[in-house]
Amino acid sequence: MKFNRDLILKAIIDEKSHFLRFIDYINEHHSGGEFPKTLYIDFFERHIRAQAKLDLSKANLIQLLSLESLIDNHIFADFPSTGQLVINKTVLDILSFLDTKRTRQLVNAQFEDMRKRTVDFANAIQHAEVGSQQYQEIVLGFKLLLNEIHSNVQENCMVLHSRLEGFAEEYRRFEIGESQLTIQDLYTQVNHLFLRNVKPFLDFTSTDQILSVQSFHEAVSSIIDFFEGQCDIELSYQLSYRLTAITSYYKDIQDISERISRYLHQIGQDRSSYLAIENAFADLMQALEPLRHGGFKNIKLKPDAAFFDHLTVLDGLADHKKKYQAKLNLAPENNRFSFEYYLERLYSKPYRETKILEHVALPKTIRLEETRKKAIMNFVAELALPEYMEDVYLFIHNELKQHFPDYSLKDILFGLEMLLPLLRSHFKGGNLRGRVEDEHYYLEYSVLSWQKNEVKYG
Repeated sequence: MKFNRDLILKAIIDEKSHFLRFIDYINEHHSGGEFPKTLYIDFFERHIRAQAKLDLSKANLIQLLSLESLIDNHIFADFPSTGQLVINKTVLDILSFLDTKRTRQLVNAQFEDMRKRTVDFANAIQHAEVGSQQYQEIVLGFKLLLNEIHSNVQENCMVLHSRLEGFAEEYRRFEIGESQLTIQDLYTQVNHLFLRNVKPFLDFTSTDQILSVQSFHEAVSSIIDFFEGQCDIELSYQLSYRLTAITSYYKDIQDISERISRYLHQIGQDRSSYLAIENAFADLMQALEPLRHGGFKNIKLKPDAAFFDHLTVLDGLADHKKKYQAKLNLAPENNRFSFEYYLERLYSKPYRETKILEHVALPKTIRLEETRKKAIMNFVAELALPEYMEDVYLFIHNELKQHFPDYSLKDILFGLEMLLPLLRSHFKGGNLRGRVEDEHYYLEYSVLSWQKNEVKYG
């Protein structure tokens, strides 16, 4: 029986606490949207039908949420031969969107799929006949793909943040002795999250060339350049903003990566202590094994026992809780032992040599993040131009330096790229040489002067 889908969706959302259990089954069994038909029938008979008998106002749920209704309205797909139901992807996405904890974080295969589709669209757009119906359909499909990627990336950040909060809570429970996980299990789960979910996310949103194949950022940038070449500036700007919106999540995922690194460091220290204690205890049990059932009485473990001969150090115990650390009984003042202990601690730390920074020439090509490009572009577009510039390079250098607290010489090339078209080529250069620099780079150039009506040499 056919019903308006909005009525069915409203009924599903009202009963979302039960439908989310189907999502739990799908996630737990990695079934790709499938779950047993018997699971739904049991839910319907125990909950929906029983609820309708107690509350007549909910009698319509029997028709809306019946298995036949959901199959006829394409909410479920039925596979009688396997006894499985497949939930519609749109409904699955809606339920996952309502509960972030049920959303699965993206894995490497999904990022690779989005990258490949982007590259395919980039090639198709550049080889299609400009203005044709096929060309317009490909451009529309590309915009829809960017919308899908943006939604996936945005949701993935929320999911990863939620997973990190879960790890933090589990670690807190472990510290107070309420967790069912061992420190090794917790370390493995956090490390798995980084390798399977966080690192591929970083690679996908990065603007740097770190892949051996064309990256997502490079593919979209090539399309933007193509539209600029076709003089479709408006569309190229729109896509530039869409690209910035996606790649800007690199900062969020970088923060997540740093948090995971801190977790792994802290858990790793606890794991070292845990493993040291476990290994020492195992050795102790092995040493005591020959003494079992040997007829000996009142055997005590003393500091001079043979068991301690090879245990000159227990790795990890130095950072254990203070109440378990050995107490240092330093000798009186003027004794060399205090100084020797200080030297031992000093040598145990890595020596970091202070690096003296030398200025190097600014590279001809610089990669800036899209958010940085956008900020510079907006600033230059609103910049009030004077009547005369004695040195165009020095002018944009000073303006950017005053406006951006984190300005570096890397910004000047993109700033010039935005500024020079605004000057309408009314500038010339003389024989003078100029130089600007920051803490790391320097740039030498031929001085250009500019005036609105007449050219002057600098």
